[in-house]
Formats: sequence, structure tokens, C-alpha cells
Amino acid sequence: MVFMFAVPAAIVAGALWYNQSLKGENLTRFDSPKPVTTHPRKSPSAGMNAVEKILYENFTRPNMAGTKDKDSLRAKRERFETFGTGRDFFKESGVRHKPAALELDGVTISGEWAQAERCDPDKRILYFHGGAFSVGSARSHRAVTAQLAKRTACAVFAPDYRLMPEHSRMDTITDARDAYRAILQIGPNGPDPIRALAMGGDSAGANLCLMAAQWARDEKLRAADALFVFSAPTDATAASPSIRSNFETDIMLKPLVAPMLKVPPALLRPMLYKATGIKPNDPIVSPVFGNLDRLPPTLLQASTAEMLLDDSIRYARKAQKSGSVAVLQTWDHMPHVWHMFDEHLEETDEAFSEVEKFLRRNMKL
Repeated sequence: MVFMFAVPAAIVAGALWYNQSLKGENLTRFDSPKPVTTHPRKSPSAGMNAVEKILYENFTRPNMAGTKDKDSLRAKRERFETFGTGRDFFKESGVRHKPAALELDGVTISGEWAQAERCDPDKRILYFHGGAFSVGSARSHRAVTAQLAKRTACAVFAPDYRLMPEHSRMDTITDARDAYRAILQIGPNGPDPIRALAMGGDSAGANLCLMAAQWARDEKLRAADALFVFSAPTDATAASPSIRSNFETDIMLKPLVAPMLKVPPALLRPMLYKATGIKPNDPIVSPVFGNLDRLPPTLLQASTAEMLLDDSIRYARKAQKSGSVAVLQTWDHMPHVWHMFDEHLEETDEAFSEVEKFLRRNMKL
């Protein structure tokens, strides 16, 4: 009889201990006491109707019956590509996108450069695309890299880091680090000393950006002059309150996150650990749990309607408490990474204008 009760009790105790080991630092002291809004709007700009249609077609519309998961992922990747390949950015803004491969110490990082007509090749921006680590590419995010190249006259490199599930989560991290090392020494014209560097990313790419900044500091590499991230996931333990409180208003991430939120919290973190092989509270996947002092000036932009809002709030506030410069800017009503929709939303222009000012000030452009 004692044994019958002891075994379940041991299992429960083990599960509680295991979950506690995956939780990480208590970040509630960095919670927002009320919604943070730096760009308030009673309603979104008129182009939001078109954006909602795009989001439905690409993220919400049910897949065709009988479609295999593998085929569904391939179709999603192809749809992502059309965000960039369906436009002529040279005709629109005078920015050329050129495939490239940066080779350093036997490692090759493929991607592409975005350059405006009067580009300074010694001033560079390393930009990591988003896509939940499973979709996206340098080509899918040309709308973003074109904006950056046009506004700053810097050479913008977007690497094609390896994607899951064919590759591991650690592979994405390794590629981001290798891209950082490479851009310090290689420009669009080949080996060339760097004079100014910024690093940025959106969504999954924002996570890689913030991780790489901490790693570069610890490795004593040349630091970026500025960091900028859009809709950044900083806490892989999924502990941010806005993940649930903003579930209904996040029209892009809602279909992706819905299955995850059905899992009991006691099981969710172990499942995340099993999926990646990395503890969710490890700073290499959860930058907010890392040491945030001595980091480059950082600009974070997020929507008050998205599930990852609190990830940005917590990161910015912890960085500030740690003595680093961190600026948080938020917009009302916007979807996750609205920066992709420059053809439709005037809020996209507002956001990039803020990025431009931040980079010009910190990169001394």
C-alpha cells in the first residue's frame, strides 16, 4: 500500500522539480503595470484590411484536406518567398539584392546583400529574417532589407541560416554566430575592414540577434554599434502574460500558438525542451535570462496587440536595470512584424523612420 502511493508521489515530485529547473529567473518585476503605447492610434490605417486578407491566406486558411505535413511546410516556404520575389525593389527604391556567400575559416554562410546606389560597403547591417525558425529566407524579407539599405546607405546582409526541422535549433544559433564573425571581415566586395555595424532581426531572427549580441560580448568580439529588433521572442519558457492575454488580438501568431496553449503548463516546458534539446531558460534561446549588461544600444519595436509584447517589455526593462541602453517602442493594432507590409501600412513607414533615426545616431551615419 505504501509503495502504491510512494511511486505516484515520486513521479509528481520529479515532474515538479523538472519544471522548476526549466523555469529560469523570475521576471515578474519587469512586468508592465499597464499597456505600453508610444504610438497610440484609435484605429489602424486603411491598409489593415488588405493586410488581414494576406494574413488569412498565409497563416489562417486551413490547408487542403489530405496535405502531408511535409508538403504543407514546403508550400508555406514557397508562399513566404513570394513576399520578396514578387516585387521589383530596384524599380521601387533603387535597392539591388545580390546573392552572396561569406566564407571565413572554412565556413560558408549563404544569403544576399541589399545595397542602395550610394552604398558604403564598410558600413554594414547584419539582418536575421523571421519565420519561426522553420520558414523564411533572405529573399522573403527583401521588403525589410530594402528599407534598411535605402534609408541608411549601409550594405545589408541577410543570411540564410539553416531551418528546422531538417536542422536543429542549435544549427540556427551556430549559423548566426558564424554570420556575425564573417560580416566583421567581409563586405559586399570581399574581404574588407568594417567601420560601422548594426545587427537586427524580426521574430525568430530577433531572437538570434539578441542571442548573438550576448555571445559576441562574451567572446570579446567587436560589438555592434546598435541593435534593433521587431516583435522579439525573448523568453522560450512561454511565461509572458501577453501570450495568453493577447491571444485573440494577434491575428498572425494565433493559429501557430493555439495548439501550444492547449498543453498544460506542467507539460509544455518539458515538451519544448524535448523539441529543441536546449533548456527553454537557457540564454542561447531565451536572451532575457542572460546577462544584459555591456550590450550595444538596443531598439525594440512591438505591437500592443501581439502575444510577444511582454517579451519585449521584460527584455527592455531588464536591460535598462542592467545598465544597458534599451529603447522600447510600441504601436497599437498592428500584427506581429508589421514591418513586412510597407505597401499597405503607414505604420510601417513610421517604424522604419524610428529605426533610421536610431541607427544614424548610434552608427554615426
